[in-house]
Amino acid sequence: MQILLHKRSYYSFAFIVVNLLFAGAVLGQSTTITSGQTVKASTLSAGADIILKAGGTLEMDASKTFSSITTADAGTSTINGSGVLTVSGNGNNAGNIIIAGGNTLVLNTNATASSLQTGDLDNTTATISSDNNSVILSLTSIAVNAINNKKSIARLSIGANISVSTGSIVQGTGANNSDYELYVSGILKINGTLKDFRDGGNGITTFTCNSGSTIEYNGADQKIYPTTYNNLILSGSGAKTITGVTTINGNFTMAGTSSAASTIATSANNMDFKGNVSIGSYATFDARSFNYGVSGNWTNNGTFTAGSSKVTCNGSSTQEIAGSTATTFNNFTVNNSAGVLLNKNLNVNGILNLTNGQITTSSTSLLTLNNNATVTGASDASFVNGPIQKVGFSTSEFKFPVGKNGKYIPIGVTATASISDAFQAEYIPSSAAALGSITSTGLNSVSSCEYWNLNRITGSSSVNVTLYWDVNKNCTGSSFFSDPSSVKVAHFNGTTWNAHGGTATASTTTTGSVTWSGVSNFSPFTFGSTANFSVLPVHFSNVKASEKTSGVQVEFTNLTESDVDYYEVERSLDGKAFITTKKLYPSKNNYSSAAYSWLDAAAKEGKIIYRIKAVETTGKTIYSNLVNITLGAKNSSMSVYAKSGQVALQISNLPAGKYQLQLLSAAGQMLGVENISHGGGSLSQTTTLNSAKAGIYILNLSGAVRMQQKFLVQ
Repeated sequence: MQILLHKRSYYSFAFIVVNLLFAGAVLGQSTTITSGQTVKASTLSAGADIILKAGGTLEMDASKTFSSITTADAGTSTINGSGVLTVSGNGNNAGNIIIAGGNTLVLNTNATASSLQTGDLDNTTATISSDNNSVILSLTSIAVNAINNKKSIARLSIGANISVSTGSIVQGTGANNSDYELYVSGILKINGTLKDFRDGGNGITTFTCNSGSTIEYNGADQKIYPTTYNNLILSGSGAKTITGVTTINGNFTMAGTSSAASTIATSANNMDFKGNVSIGSYATFDARSFNYGVSGNWTNNGTFTAGSSKVTCNGSSTQEIAGSTATTFNNFTVNNSAGVLLNKNLNVNGILNLTNGQITTSSTSLLTLNNNATVTGASDASFVNGPIQKVGFSTSEFKFPVGKNGKYIPIGVTATASISDAFQAEYIPSSAAALGSITSTGLNSVSSCEYWNLNRITGSSSVNVTLYWDVNKNCTGSSFFSDPSSVKVAHFNGTTWNAHGGTATASTTTTGSVTWSGVSNFSPFTFGSTANFSVLPVHFSNVKASEKTSGVQVEFTNLTESDVDYYEVERSLDGKAFITTKKLYPSKNNYSSAAYSWLDAAAKEGKIIYRIKAVETTGKTIYSNLVNITLGAKNSSMSVYAKSGQVALQISNLPAGKYQLQLLSAAGQMLGVENISHGGGSLSQTTTLNSAKAGIYILNLSGAVRMQQKFLVQ
């Protein structure tokens, strides 16, 4: 509309009626924003009823209160801006945000309304979403409405951050047999009641929580709808009751205010927590008599009441049990190959079921089995990696389910019946011999690779201590158990192995046990032996140095590895000054053969001399023969010398292949034959001369290279 006035003319009006049109909308108490239009809230009257058609946008350029917001048709309607939207007023729809079937309302500003409602839906969905999860829609209630005259399906999909204070959710209207469905992919905070059709009336029939969603019940005395949740938070100050099987695919959090506690009481058969479980400082989780699966971490900063429940750790990555408060489970199952790590003390009152995976403990994060607690299922696949404490004993043996390095290696304790005596055990795969010398009369040796720490924590009982061996698992070698009658339990007093005792029970030398009765002094125990072992020194064999593309491959074997602390591979250019090029640690230390190999990538061309140094746990040092190699050379050479009934053979730059070494008398009589498989480079070989007389002998080498060397035996 235009009013044109001539500048020199004078007009007199009694009144002027002007209807201002804004892009097709009438600015007044009812405003329609049509498709393609953006209307600023500052241009609209406070208290207006806003009809927002698909494709239309309400721009909250300033905070404003409107009586109602209604989306009118299918499509997408949008509310943007930084101003706060308040929906409140008088009239039929006052205080309501109403979303039509097929419409998506995108709410990108903070808003407050009495109710979020759908239109009367007939097998259609009304949706509210947001592009910003920090935007919050605060409501008193939510209603999903179906068409009145027939059975229908009415759906509300929530993709925004919505907080419902005191009212109900899904108090729907429509035919009694209609289905009222709620789908959440955003955040829904419930302070009031989530209506369940099973309680009568038009309550929710389907409640679906999509991936990424979070549902929070933060009121008093609420019933938790039994469904599959993504993230579930129970907060506030009331009791939360779960009435059916419930799965939480994300995280489960219990929180409460400082003035009250949140309590979960479940009458469900099972709850399955696929993510983390967190119990807040003022929260109480009452587990009662049901089963709980946990796939994530368990953090207890409040109170967990175990009842007669069962908790199973069944994740696929390492699960932590932590928090400021120690947790006590009734029955506890570990079924996770990645294991469970304790970062806080854990107690078990009932059954510890070790199905799959280790429980890793420490002195400050201890696993304690209380009186009457038992253990089932311990194996190489599942044991306690660290210390474990047992409180209360019957007259039956308790076998501590300890181990290390993928091996279950228990220790048994049989005590007099006592509900308060406590013992703590841990398996240590380190040399017992290295702890100290043997002073117990008749005890000749102790294990060089393992022992158990067993301590009495409370009480005064004398007990029977049982050690178990399986030569396929224990690092103590089979020769140690070749005479079971000589196997004993040895005790360390902090300085020496001062006592031993016990009787072995074994049907074979492969497996068995030894029990020492009436033990009253504790700390380390290990296998001891009263047998007169002929202790073998380090016996080097097959010491080789082979030229490779990237350096020199040094190999050696210790035929009787025992009590070795470490090896050093040493290199020299002149045979006098040696430097350490590599430090290696023993792989067996059980009196059996152990082979080693290492590539010296720093070797330079020219003559190089290698030797192996072995340092025993006693500090004794033993050296191998010298091995010579000329890096980059092509001609082979052989040298032989005899001493103390043995012949030492040294061949340099010998090509890889299979060879035969023959020992002949001066007359050509064959005295011995040895077949050799060589990887190339230098070869060092030792041969025994049995009852050889003084004279000249011959060594013949045949294969890819043929060589002969005479030598003198004096």
